[in-house]
Amino acid sequence: MAKKKMPERRIIVTIDISAQPTPAIALAAALAKASKRALHGLFIEDTDLLNVARLPFTREIPRSGGQPRNLSDLELERNMARLAERYRGELERQAAENALQWSYSSERTSKRQVTRIASGDTDLLIIAQPTRSRTPPSPRILLLDADRPGVLQALDAVLDTAGYENVEILVHGEFDAAALNEVLNAYPGTTRRLMGGPSLDELLIDPSYRPSLVLLSRDARPAELDPCLQLAGCPVVLAA
Repeated sequence: MAKKKMPERRIIVTIDISAQPTPAIALAAALAKASKRALHGLFIEDTDLLNVARLPFTREIPRSGGQPRNLSDLELERNMARLAERYRGELERQAAENALQWSYSSERTSKRQVTRIASGDTDLLIIAQPTRSRTPPSPRILLLDADRPGVLQALDAVLDTAGYENVEILVHGEFDAAALNEVLNAYPGTTRRLMGGPSLDELLIDPSYRPSLVLLSRDARPAELDPCLQLAGCPVVLAA
């Protein structure tokens, strides 16, 4: 009997119409290159947003200012298609620069259901988010589920990529002190703060704590995952 071919391990980066793709794609490409993984880009056609656009009383407020206008679901779908093509082009460019195997697809689904897309052949799921105008002056990682080996392995991989030197790590919730220290000892410029006081919402939106990356488990509880997807103005990384 022929052996069943094992699926190739890969890193998935997802984008939707509201997200800033460049930081997430750059991180995904760097991690894929370092770990010798394939890169897959997934554009999310957000069904929640499309459903809102179909409501007769929905109005759109232009970012550049001006009067609110009717939000057409057909126009929204055209905008999604344009952004998806731009996203695909950026993904192809980053993959070529890093000599990566890559693929691309789109799926019409709710952003809240994005974690189910990551199957057993996915090491990391990187979710692009809208970027806030004010970002931390130096890299800052909000680390959740730091008692999970997969999350700590992902942290090690992130710290080993360019742009995350001398990073500050905000540790929230349960963590494995010995395992975390073992990772951080390899990066002497990294500082760690145990965040037992502020709530998760405060850590995500307060300028004093606001992260440039959120890292947690792919099977995180909704009480942790949902605020990250709703409030984080930076890429969110879900580790297997």
